[in-house]
Amino acid sequence: MKRLTKILASLCMSISLLVIPVQAFAASGSAINLADEILSKSTNTQEIIVSEKEMVDDLLRSGTITKTDLNAQLARLSMQSEASLKQEGYNDTQIGLIKSYDLKMDAYNHIFKQGSRASSESAKLTFRYGLAGSNNKKTVKIAYDMKWSSCPVFTFTDSFGVGWIAADSSSHEVITKTDSSIASVQYYTVEGQNAGLYRDIAMDKSANNIVIGNPILGSANGNYGKHISGVTQVSTQSESYNMETIHVFVTYAHTTITIRPGVNVSLTYKKAEGIITFEPRVTQSVMAKGDHTFRYNAQGDIVA
Repeated sequence: MKRLTKILASLCMSISLLVIPVQAFAASGSAINLADEILSKSTNTQEIIVSEKEMVDDLLRSGTITKTDLNAQLARLSMQSEASLKQEGYNDTQIGLIKSYDLKMDAYNHIFKQGSRASSESAKLTFRYGLAGSNNKKTVKIAYDMKWSSCPVFTFTDSFGVGWIAADSSSHEVITKTDSSIASVQYYTVEGQNAGLYRDIAMDKSANNIVIGNPILGSANGNYGKHISGVTQVSTQSESYNMETIHVFVTYAHTTITIRPGVNVSLTYKKAEGIITFEPRVTQSVMAKGDHTFRYNAQGDIVA
């Protein structure tokens, strides 16, 4: 049984892409444009920047993965043709790195060691989030924006979660409802040019305080999903005008080096004692997370 589990766990991402439904491309990136408009104009925008190397370091420290796992994954990739790697979304620099890997090498050092041809190429994720609201304290829009500096070395299929807790002037929770939630993925060529392709993300908004999206970053005609963005509008469930503060929680989960077919790729969540936490399933690890309390000032503006 252990041997079977190990074999299943070693199946590569390219197989997983065959079992994940691929949505059709969208006509435009309206969700991205709306989020960018809010975050660019707002003075309360928060920003998190983290690299794939930092995430891999954390996984190694925690024992979630081992260097043997990394060696096996890079060995598998190195056996693929350049055309196949390009179809999965890897750029020329990354393909050169993968194809130059020798089975006797340490994969981690080959990719991330200072002085390696990829040490300066480690993919970084920038996660921005912020609010836009009406001065009636009834409705707010939460904008979220995630952007890769380049396609990740190891994997593509990711998840993100956004949660919020509103409170009145007495710090009592104000129950909210989700009016709408949209997001989309913007695709780029492996050379770094905007491919003009978008996919809508089906947002899970079944909970009053949570939305979760699972963007497909691969299977894009040789391009990859570089930019993920969207907006969620929430309002008071009772139609009251008493939101004074909004505590927002965000998490981005990056798929680890292997993924098993049929496993649900998404986040779970828990709300307890005024805190919302997101947890990845077995195939993913948290890459970025943050939280911030936004409030209305005397002029009716939302400030950080």
